Amino acid sequence: MGTKRDLLDRAKQSDTILKLLAFMIFISGNIVIYVAAYTVITIVMIARALAAGFRKRDKILICISYLAIMQFQILFITTVIFAINHQHFIWYWCLRAVGVIFMALPLFVERLVTSNKSAQFYLPSVEEIKTISFSYLKDNKDSISRTFDDIERVTTKLTPENLAGALGGSSGHSSVKYVNKGSLTEEFFQKAEASFDDPWMYIVISDTGSAASEIIGSVTRREYNHASLAFDRELETILSYNGGQNIYPPGMNAELLLHFHQKEDASVLIYRIAATRAQKETILNTIKRINEEGSAYNMMGLVTKKSYKPNIMFCSQFVYRMLKEADMAYFEKLPGQVRPTDFIEMDYRRKLEFVEEIRFS
Repeated sequence: MGTKRDLLDRAKQSDTILKLLAFMIFISGNIVIYVAAYTVITIVMIARALAAGFRKRDKILICISYLAIMQFQILFITTVIFAINHQHFIWYWCLRAVGVIFMALPLFVERLVTSNKSAQFYLPSVEEIKTISFSYLKDNKDSISRTFDDIERVTTKLTPENLAGALGGSSGHSSVKYVNKGSLTEEFFQKAEASFDDPWMYIVISDTGSAASEIIGSVTRREYNHASLAFDRELETILSYNGGQNIYPPGMNAELLLHFHQKEDASVLIYRIAATRAQKETILNTIKRINEEGSAYNMMGLVTKKSYKPNIMFCSQFVYRMLKEADMAYFEKLPGQVRPTDFIEMDYRRKLEFVEEIRFS
């Protein structure tokens, strides 16, 4: 496992790297980067706990503690740090510092546990973790293999480019207040009303290659990670919850197929579901109300599966809610837990009809 000097050298290197990362996050980190940091630290700490020589029950309790800390951290930054008016300059930066300090909470728990259990933790390499106990790996090789595959898949997508892209370079993201209002034009509503004679609503599932889609896909293990809704077959009334494409604030916005082509093999699946005129009118009236009241993209809901206000949603959450409003939902699930591919995979009674696949390549 290495000499004591090797362990000390490794600890010093790790401390230097962690301090540098913490400073960078404090200076320029946004809400997505904070969440990514909390998540990565939690994954690493869980891996360390699993590799330690504790009883199985103790390992489970430690891992649950780390997950509870992560939930607290995310709740803190969404309801306190990024809910504060940026005009309160000093207070805002003090809270950002607290958010960075909170990153050390799992380390504090680890120190507390090791002092009581007389065990020693150190930052092992991936190879050391994989080989730390042959018998443990033999008994749990499938679950451990999946764990490391998940870590590798998620971390490869958590690049600075994807994190910045997911936020859209905008400080307008909020999971606690409405930041988007009136983004849908009167022309949009006229086109939607003109489609009432079309006896279908259109559900669009897409693999766009956007930064947010890449990150979400690394977690959901699904190729298609965006859901939209349209009133007409030509998709002139397509809309969803999104980052605004640097045109509008994040929230409920009209969409263009052009914006879906963000990677070479991007593709769009178009389905339709039977809808009466009254049902389409119900959906449109709900959309009008959200447009007037305001909306925001539920970035934190991707992790917490909850919304702090009714009009704060993510894409699949929005599509599912619109179907529920019109009594058109064909499967039961909490809106905050609906994934884009659920609209296809949970269509057990074949309510959807496939219309077309668009491949931009």
